[in-house]
Amino acid sequence: MKRKMTAIALCAVLVMMNAQPVLATETEITPAPTEVQSVVTEEPTEAPTETPTEEPKQESEEPTEAPTENPTETPTENPTENPTETPTENPTETPTENPTETPTETPTETPTETPTENPTETPTETPTETPNEALKAYVGATVRYGVVGQKALEAQAAVAGGVAPYAVRVRVIAGGSVVFEENKTLESAGMADVSYMPQAFGKHEIAMTVTDARGNTAEASTTLPVAVIEKESKAEWEKSLYGVKLGDDWRENILAVAQSQLGYRESERNFIVDNSGKNKGYTRYGDWYGREYQDWCAMFCAFVVEYAKIPGWVVASSDTSEQWRNDLEYYGAYGRRGEYVPQPGDLIFFDRADENGKRDGRAEHIGVVESASDEKVVTIEGNVSREVRRMEYKPDDREILGYGNLSVMLEREGLVQPEEATVETLEATGRTNTDKVNVRDRASTAGKVLFMVENAGTELTIRGKTTRPDGEIWYEIALNTESGYIRADLVTMEEKEAAPIAVEAEIAENGVTLVCAQAAEGASYRWERMAADGAWQPAGEGAMLSLPAEADALLAWYRCVSADAASEAIRPVRDELVDWLAQSGLTSEVIARALNASTLEAITLENNQLVYVRTGEVIATLNPATNYITDVETGLIVAMMDASGSILPVLPDSAQ
Repeated sequence: MKRKMTAIALCAVLVMMNAQPVLATETEITPAPTEVQSVVTEEPTEAPTETPTEEPKQESEEPTEAPTENPTETPTENPTENPTETPTENPTETPTENPTETPTETPTETPTETPTENPTETPTETPTETPNEALKAYVGATVRYGVVGQKALEAQAAVAGGVAPYAVRVRVIAGGSVVFEENKTLESAGMADVSYMPQAFGKHEIAMTVTDARGNTAEASTTLPVAVIEKESKAEWEKSLYGVKLGDDWRENILAVAQSQLGYRESERNFIVDNSGKNKGYTRYGDWYGREYQDWCAMFCAFVVEYAKIPGWVVASSDTSEQWRNDLEYYGAYGRRGEYVPQPGDLIFFDRADENGKRDGRAEHIGVVESASDEKVVTIEGNVSREVRRMEYKPDDREILGYGNLSVMLEREGLVQPEEATVETLEATGRTNTDKVNVRDRASTAGKVLFMVENAGTELTIRGKTTRPDGEIWYEIALNTESGYIRADLVTMEEKEAAPIAVEAEIAENGVTLVCAQAAEGASYRWERMAADGAWQPAGEGAMLSLPAEADALLAWYRCVSADAASEAIRPVRDELVDWLAQSGLTSEVIARALNASTLEAITLENNQLVYVRTGEVIATLNPATNYITDVETGLIVAMMDASGSILPVLPDSAQ
């Protein structure tokens, strides 16, 4: 019996190893029928016994024990069943089955089927799937980042090509050391999940090495950042305010709090990775507001207002710049760039250009005005390169959208007294240019609403004009038997017949100045600019109007208006400049240079170089062969000289 099992086991091992010596296996199996037959001869005595597989020594001794142990069962059951079944079934079945099955089936099935199936399936089918496809490995992260002890690193390891089965080794490497290792076996090409709970901050590499059945190897890896939850308590962030002294002037309080935060940086260790793949770090301002990982410039300003002890009903805050701007505009506490002179403690709003250099007129960023002058505006802003920083801008910088006028909000609450305004008597007619215009008891949005003019186009009698210290203009109006004040931008003055008010445009140092050339002494003049809808809007006061070197300002139409007349509409620049200015991408510096280069009075030509008479600075070079003039700073062709020596601007695409 042992010999029989040894032969069968050996055959199975050889088959598993895809071995070929089938004849040796058959030779060993041939004596098996004799052994099986001898076992069958002794089996009738053994049949009731529970140990048919024990060694032959016990089998020869069992006939003595069997009748003793089973005297009832053997005579009762065996004489009926066994004498019939045992001699009939066992000698018939066993010699028939075993000699037939063992010598026939085993040598037939095992040597025939196994060598037929395995050599066909293993060497043929598996290699047939991808016989010429190289072994490939891939690791793809299914999460954007991990968090120490809280958020696992998840990935999928994929195997393709080669020959199955595959041995897959996965490692996680951090700080140059293997912190996790796992070995898997894939029976076929496909994917296996990888998960590891990180225990340390930093970059973690998930690396995979796969080896196929032929010994070929392939490698792949991916890297994921791991954050760690580290937060400030309220007591901790308030330590930064220990040196701040708050007084009665809330504007000074705002500046003191903002200055105390200079240098603060968002966390580089506690972060999330958003859907766009950007890291968003934790800040104390976001934690205070309840938006820990959000863009935080607006929340920084809200934090400043809160710790300056200004109640929320006076200056309502928001976590987005645009919403904050809209709220201030609703209360009449917002002034556009060029129309309002900012004061320390005001808010400043920015319209950032997109990747194509376009601006959408919406506020994407906010800060606090620290100081302002004709030369520069100094601010304190949060979330500038992930830090609270002091920044500087020119007052006409196109990024500046406008300002939040804190004085209006404080005046609304009666916390500050309004400064004296300039009052001028008028006798004119105007019409409302929008529906539902509030008429107030004083020239301020903080004034009480007396009544409302429901419909646009309602005719009003304009008795006077009030110019506030912040530059905002209000009209004193009368309607039927009622009177009050309306903000000037809500009223369109009645058209006047054009009178011979001569207007000239003069090239200034950094732009153009419009002048009422025949201004009468003692007369009052104002300037109006035509809006996109054709309506005239206030643009300035006095007989002169200075315009910056910006395309949108120079391409607009203007007129000068007195108490009883108006000039014809004019553009500040000559017609040949219009198309050139309409191009996108021209900076104010290039425009200013082109304006100054438009007359030989401002420059002199020396050795084919154009030089400013005022400063001696070389601003451009002249190519005598083409007569094109090239700006020395930008390298752009900005003008040309005609045969008479006049300098004219040119379009870039005409200078080929």
